[in-house]
Order: sequence, then C-alpha cells, then structure tokens
Amino acid sequence: MAPGSIFLTWPAGPGVCASFAGIAFPHAGRVALREAMGLAQVGIYREVGWKMGAWRDVGWWQVLL
Repeated sequence: MAPGSIFLTWPAGPGVCASFAGIAFPHAGRVALREAMGLAQVGIYREVGWKMGAWRDVGWWQVLL
C-alpha cells in the first residue's frame, strides 16, 4: 500500500445490514471521504460533543450493505 493511502472495507457477516460513521463538525475532509464511500448523512446531534474548548455537533452517516 502506498504511503498516505487508506484501506477501508465494510464489515461482513450474518446479520450485518448497515455501517455507520459519526463525525464531529466541522470536518469537511471526513465528510467528503464518507460520502465518496457511498454513505449518506442520516442525522445530526446538536452540541453533544465537547472538543477544543467548544460544543460540537456530531453528524451521522449510514450505508446499507
């Protein structure tokens, strides 16, 4: 694998029907990566994460497998 590349796979197995990702905002790079992988935004929890001295929204993405 080339330096700087990422290797990602979806979970597999009986009963696995979806994969989820949570992202603390703002983080445009992570959002773009998840959407490029086929995940769709399904929700936002407002001001639920404390990070770097401020409350952050957390977005949720999902892909059906």
